[in-house]
Amino acid sequence: NNSLVISISISGLLRGGNLSSAIVGLPKLTILVLSNNFLSGSIPPEISELTNLITLDLSGNSFLGQIPFVLGNLRLLKSMNLGFNQLQGPIPPQLSNLTNVETVILRHNRLSGSIPREFFLASSIRHLQLENNSLTGPILPEIGNLRLLLYLGLENNSFSGSIPASFGNLTRLVALYAGHNNLSGSVPIVFGNLSNLVRLMLEGNQLVGQIPSSLGSLKKLVSLDLSNNKLNGSIPSSLAHFGANSFSGNTGLCGYPLSNAVCSSPPPPPP
Repeated sequence: NNSLVISISISGLLRGGNLSSAIVGLPKLTILVLSNNFLSGSIPPEISELTNLITLDLSGNSFLGQIPFVLGNLRLLKSMNLGFNQLQGPIPPQLSNLTNVETVILRHNRLSGSIPREFFLASSIRHLQLENNSLTGPILPEIGNLRLLLYLGLENNSFSGSIPASFGNLTRLVALYAGHNNLSGSVPIVFGNLSNLVRLMLEGNQLVGQIPSSLGSLKKLVSLDLSNNKLNGSIPSSLAHFGANSFSGNTGLCGYPLSNAVCSSPPPPPP
């Protein structure tokens, strides 16, 4: 009796095919895991009729087309993993209706456009991975609404603009990966508020100005990468233990552990 099925978990066992809209014949399904199965075609919008779904994992396939906006109807969903597919188009703003979702993984697709403002209303998110897409636009200040966020992956996109000061609200954040974008402006002083931060990766952007000494107060920080930006000034002594690779490629930086360990004084002003 299909109406009694509550869980399907098939990973790496199938060899292709499509996800049939007949999946809606499983009304009590709470877990649907079909990862790494060479599935193709589009994600059928009928999947939104599985209103008891808590876990949806379609990662590691070859799904095409856009993310169905009707996935926002899955109000009980806690985990959605659509990573490592060939999905394109925008992130649907309707995903903000997922008021119970804790994990959203959309990495390694072909998604484009900006993150919709409404998306940051899903304040239950703890784990957000958007890496390796073609996403653009600024990181909106509303990201500060995600106060439960632990992991944020934004690297290898085309995000631009400055890093908003509202990041200072994300006091539970453990890892921030935002390297290889087009972010500009300075490294926010408020990063010093993120006392749980273990990894801060901002390499390969257009960041300018000095490295804030507030980063030295992050006692749990293990990995720091500010390389290949446009930073200048001296490296705070409290960060020198991270090694030269964390700071290389910033021609205006000086101080230990870089080879130009001594920062030259500017010439005196003319009389």
